[in-house]
Amino acid sequence: MSALRIPMTKFGFDFDLLIKSWADKLDGFRVVDDTLTPLEGGLGMGFDILREFDTTGWREQIPAKLLEITQPFPEYQYQMLWLAANESSALEFLYQRPILLALICRHCNVDSKVAQILCRRGQLGALEALGLDATDGALSFIDKLELDFDVGDEYVHISRLLDTSQKRYREFKDYPHVTYACLRLDSIFPEFSGKPLGLAMLNSGESQISPADFQKIYEVGKQLNIDNVLSVMSEQDSSLQLSALYERWITLKRKGSHLSLV
Repeated sequence: MSALRIPMTKFGFDFDLLIKSWADKLDGFRVVDDTLTPLEGGLGMGFDILREFDTTGWREQIPAKLLEITQPFPEYQYQMLWLAANESSALEFLYQRPILLALICRHCNVDSKVAQILCRRGQLGALEALGLDATDGALSFIDKLELDFDVGDEYVHISRLLDTSQKRYREFKDYPHVTYACLRLDSIFPEFSGKPLGLAMLNSGESQISPADFQKIYEVGKQLNIDNVLSVMSEQDSSLQLSALYERWITLKRKGSHLSLV
């Protein structure tokens, strides 16, 4: 089977990359003056960027389903597929919980052999090795994630929520799914996660409120000396109710009232 050769000089490097076929386990090499040095980690780029160099159908021999699964993780796509080609447990990760395999590759992006060892520990063992909460609840949280990974900080949010010291992912136990908006909101106003307002933000029909708007509403509540402002905000059943609450507070502020009423 043919290999893929990538002239990395086009990206500012002084070597080429050679990646063998799927049948040959996708082994990669740096090529300098026809000397091959094994590639130890990932590429840091997705296969879409490599299309222009694929003139022999190299990509087509990789199982289409695996290409589809790894598509959202371009930075780790090669390493994820290399692991799947070389380690049966990694292939299982890829089919069952690709986000977990991406987290492993993020942690071991320069050493695929270490990533391979983590995969052999099983999914709970891998979570433990990554310093994350190694429980069935953590795996269930990962299953709820619906992310495009197009912002750049998704992995940071996931790791923060799965951190063993706080286990904040448990705040999402009643969520049918968890979007990037949920992760972002939790990082700014953690008090909303798991509360009626946080759950309401998942509804497709809900008009979304920006973090700046949340902050504005919070500041007005503080100025009125409202008791437990964030708690009051979090108990609203919809963004419309929150907006109505804001209008009431604005009215009170204009009247110069300092009542601790909602």
